[in-house]
Amino acid sequence: MHKTEEPTKPPLISEFLGTVHAWPEHIDAMKEIGLGWTRLDVPWAQLQPRANKSVDLSRPTRQGNLRQRFAKIAEGRITLLPILGYSTAWAAAELPFAFESRGVRYDLHPCGQEEPSIECTALDLQSGEQLGRGPLAEMLGEPDCLPPADLQTWVDYCEYIVKTLSAPPYNLEYFQVWNEPTIEAGFFAGSPNDFVDRILIPAAEIIHSHHGKVVFSGWPCSNSLGEMSAVLNYNEAWRHVDILDVHYMPPLVFQWLYDEWIATGRCEGIWQTEVCSGISHALIPDEYPRVLHWALEHGLGVDDPHRYKLFFYCFPGDDRAPAGTGYDGAGLAFENENSTWGISRHGAAMQTLHRLLAGESLRPFKGVHNNLSIGPTLDTRQESMEAFSVDDRLVVAIHLDQTHAYLRIDDEQRDLWHLSHPFLRRLRFLTLTLPEVPIDAVVSVTRVSVRNLRTPLAPKPNTEGPGIVIDIDPTDTSEHVRAFAAVRPLVKVFYVEIQLTEPR
Repeated sequence: MHKTEEPTKPPLISEFLGTVHAWPEHIDAMKEIGLGWTRLDVPWAQLQPRANKSVDLSRPTRQGNLRQRFAKIAEGRITLLPILGYSTAWAAAELPFAFESRGVRYDLHPCGQEEPSIECTALDLQSGEQLGRGPLAEMLGEPDCLPPADLQTWVDYCEYIVKTLSAPPYNLEYFQVWNEPTIEAGFFAGSPNDFVDRILIPAAEIIHSHHGKVVFSGWPCSNSLGEMSAVLNYNEAWRHVDILDVHYMPPLVFQWLYDEWIATGRCEGIWQTEVCSGISHALIPDEYPRVLHWALEHGLGVDDPHRYKLFFYCFPGDDRAPAGTGYDGAGLAFENENSTWGISRHGAAMQTLHRLLAGESLRPFKGVHNNLSIGPTLDTRQESMEAFSVDDRLVVAIHLDQTHAYLRIDDEQRDLWHLSHPFLRRLRFLTLTLPEVPIDAVVSVTRVSVRNLRTPLAPKPNTEGPGIVIDIDPTDTSEHVRAFAAVRPLVKVFYVEIQLTEPR
């Protein structure tokens, strides 16, 4: 009897790397970069446009037939994180509707007869002073940001979507409930308690009834972590959440959330499902290795590949957008004139990271020391070094403060030239020592830029003990370094790849 071979598991680094707004037409480019996940809306308002219509994943939406589109994503072996939300105009809270948040009372009431609309008034709770008045769309957001008037309508939508997407051919396990549920972010017009009672807990109960996992709603950087804790503690909402999720926060947030929620056993993992750097192309090489190394030291592994993730926002961008608009090169890929997708500078940096760290065995490696006394840290204000063991090679990510080694003398051309003072050059000379690696176990040593420009290095036997020594001049101003340095002069990141004769 012929035995069907099970598909091989994706490398752990691909499980760690996700993006947002990547669709079937992007799958080839996603795989070229090394991404394993995409995060997409499942818009209630488009799938059930009227109360007398049933929820239907096959109903035409702005992105086409989602039943077919999601099936193609599954066929392409990309994992989908669906976002359950938002409300609909016909199901939204009945007017007048009022709620309180951050010391402000919001009163929503209908206005206009020929063209009915919703007006919002904001009042200070203590003084009663009117803080603002205007259309709902200008004050808080569109009607689909309101909680549903009848909770059962939301429950019916969630039940249909979760039941459908947890079954073949999708077989999804993780579901996100809403997105950035705060007034400040503009995606929810209701109190924090409204969100917990009328959105989060009902959806979470359905997800768990189908043996799925609940991903929290992507807490935005517009609101504090203290506010997030208050939401999760209200009615013990955290008991209904498996994965915490935040947006646009620095890497240090992982340690804070771990201490508060993971180490205490209340939640299972931490994702950041929107990470974005706008026009700065330094975020991926500067932050991703730091977070990945920390994650591997805090439970991420082949037996638990979903505990921590980063999702870059967003996949499609435009490298050709005018400089300074905030959109130039903001995505991982851009559409060519022939409708194919090219990899952007962000995408190239992520592709390099994936190529270096893809393998069957990825774990931290502690046997690397340096003369600058720098080690792993999530604090991007500090220099850092992370070392990884990947099958039969070692990879060291190095983050240095360039102000010690460079002087920017031509801002217009973005050229960086190293200082010629011998003391400064000697001060910043980097030496890696690997006492556990004998010279005869080394096949090659290569310096790798964030855009995969490769330069051979010469390892030497350690004359002061066992192992090898690798000398690196960080003040190198070749194209190898300047390709990255020009876009973020205060940070320099590069990798050292050590190919071994066998795994260690």
